[in-house]
Amino acid sequence: MALSIAEKLDSSQKIRVCGLDDLDVLITELDPEHQRLAPYRNLNLEIM
Repeated sequence: MALSIAEKLDSSQKIRVCGLDDLDVLITELDPEHQRLAPYRNLNLEIM
């Protein structure tokens, strides 16, 4: 599970906790059907 505000999506940091393939849920303030979240839905992440 990961929690991210929209402005931090598609960004990277020097510290890596895990890869996207290790996640199953993404929580963000965007509507789960928002177009910007399509790449994450394509990875079969549940978006809340």
